[in-house]
Amino acid sequence: MDDKYRRTKAIFTFFNIALIVVILVLVGFSIFFIFDSPGSISAENENLADSTLDSAGFNPDVIMVPTDVNSSDIEPIKDSDATNEPMETIEIDQETTTYYPEVNNEYFSNPGMGWVFRWGDGDFDGVDATIAYSLRSDISWRVLNPEEGVYDWSSLDNQLELAIQRGQQYSFRVYTMIGESFGGHQVPSWVVNKGAFILSTGEPDYSSCVYQEEWGKFVNALINRYDGNPNIAFVDISGYGNFNEWNWSDVQTVWDQEWQDNYEAGLVYPSAIRSLDGMARRRLADMFIGGSNQTHRCKDTDSTITTVSYAYSGFQSTQLVMPYAGVIQSSEYVISQDPTVGFRHDCLGRASSNSMVEQLGDELDILWRNAPIVFETCSSDEFAIGSAYYLLENTHGSVVHNVNIENIASDEIFGLSENLGYRYYLREVEYTATLKPGEEMALRMVWENRGMAPSYPRMGQDFQLMFYLVKEGTNKEITLTLAADISGWMPSERPGEAVPQNEYEWTIEMPEKLETGIYTTKVAIIDKRTGNPIQLAISGGDESGFYTLSEIIVVDP
Repeated sequence: MDDKYRRTKAIFTFFNIALIVVILVLVGFSIFFIFDSPGSISAENENLADSTLDSAGFNPDVIMVPTDVNSSDIEPIKDSDATNEPMETIEIDQETTTYYPEVNNEYFSNPGMGWVFRWGDGDFDGVDATIAYSLRSDISWRVLNPEEGVYDWSSLDNQLELAIQRGQQYSFRVYTMIGESFGGHQVPSWVVNKGAFILSTGEPDYSSCVYQEEWGKFVNALINRYDGNPNIAFVDISGYGNFNEWNWSDVQTVWDQEWQDNYEAGLVYPSAIRSLDGMARRRLADMFIGGSNQTHRCKDTDSTITTVSYAYSGFQSTQLVMPYAGVIQSSEYVISQDPTVGFRHDCLGRASSNSMVEQLGDELDILWRNAPIVFETCSSDEFAIGSAYYLLENTHGSVVHNVNIENIASDEIFGLSENLGYRYYLREVEYTATLKPGEEMALRMVWENRGMAPSYPRMGQDFQLMFYLVKEGTNKEITLTLAADISGWMPSERPGEAVPQNEYEWTIEMPEKLETGIYTTKVAIIDKRTGNPIQLAISGGDESGFYTLSEIIVVDP
C-alpha cells in the first residue's frame, strides 16, 4: 500500500511540475510577442524623418506622382460625445492602422474668425488677429465721395493694403452717420446742397429721395470696385442709424404692423412694408443685397411724397453682414431676401443684449449655418465676460471686434475666442497598414467641428483636405487631395449637445513604381486663398501646420 501510494504521489507531482513549466513557457511567449510584434509601438517607430514641404504642403522635389481620389461621401453621424476626450493611441493589426489623435484644447487662430483688434492695436500675448476692421472715420461717405461723380478710394485702399501686409483679411463699413454726439452725419456737402435733408438731431432724413438716390450711386461704385476681392472678409450693410448700426430713431423709425403680422405667420410680402421709413430701410438694404421696387415712395426736395422705381444688383460675391441694434424688421427683411447675409450686433457683453437669443432665435438659427455671426464689444463699463460668452455660444459666433475696451487681459480674450468660429478635430483615421506598389489603399477619417460655427466660403474660407505619405529619410512624398465638404462640418446645435461626426472613406490606387520602405503619414487642411495649412484641434502639428499621424509600410510585390 505504501509503495503504491508513493508511486501515485510521484506521478501527481510530475504532472504538476510539467503543468507549471507549460504555463511559464506560454507566459514567456506572450511577453515576447507583445514587445517584439511588428504591430507594437516603440521609441524607434516614433522617430519620424524630416521632410521638406513648402507652405502649401507641396514638396518642390516630389518624386512620387499624386493620385486621384474619389470620395464615397458618407452622411454625418450625430452620435458623438464631445466630452469623451481620447488620448493619442494607435491600434495596428496585420491589415489596418487606426490612429486616434490627442485633442488640442489650446487657443489658436485661423483665417476669417476669432478676435479682431481695434484699428491700430497690435497683436499681443499670443493673440493673433486674422481679420482687420476699418477705422470707419477715415472711410465715411463724405471722405470717399467728396464731389458728385468723384470717388477717392485712397483711404480705404490704404487700410486694405495694410491689412494684407499683416497677413490679414479686411472688413469695413462706410457710414453716413456717426453718433449724434460724435460728429453727426457724414453726408457729403454736395448731396446736402442737392436737397438731402439733415434733421435737427444731426442725422440725415433717410426718407429723402436725394439721399437714397446718391447713396445708391455710391454703393454701386463701391460694389464695382471691391466685390469679389478675396482679401475682404465681409462688408457691413450701411446707410441707416447712428454709426449706421440700424438702431431705432425716435424721430424717424416707424413700425410696420402689417409686415410683422405676415412675417410671424410665415408670410413674406415686401409690399406690406408701407411706411415711408420702412420703405427707405428696404431700399437701403436692397442696394447691398440686390432688389427692386416699382412703387417705391420717398420724400422729394419740397417735402412732397413721390413715387419712383429702382433696381439694384447688389454684391454678388463678397460676404455681407447686416448690423442689428433694435430695428428688427429690417433684419427680418434682409434674412428673408438673402439668407447668405451674416448678422452683426455692436454691443457684446451687455446683459440686456442676451435677449436677442429669444427675439431673433428663429432667424439666427437659420443664419449661422450659412453666414457669419459677428459682434462688436460694448464699452468697458457695460462689458461682462459671462454675458458675452453666453451670447457667442448661443448664436454660434465667429468674430468679435473689439472697438470699445481699452484694457482687456489676454486670458479673457483666450476665454472668449478659443471656440469662436470653426475648430476642426480629427477624431479617428484608419488606413491600410502594409501595401505593395500598385495596390489600393483604404483610407477612412472621422472629423468633428468643435468650434461654435462652420467655415464660410464667401468669407474666403475655402478649404481642401490633404493627406501625405513622406518616405522616411528622404524628401519623396505622395500628395493626396481628398474630396470633402469641409464647410458642411457643423458644430453642435446647442451648448452641451453632441458634436456631429463627419465620416469619409476613400479608396486610393498607389503608383506602380512606389518605392518600398516606411512612409510617415500626415494630414492638413489647406486654405485655398493663401495656400497655407490652417490649425487643427489635434496635437502633433509642426510649425508649418502639417500634422504627423503614423506610418505605412510599402513592401516588395
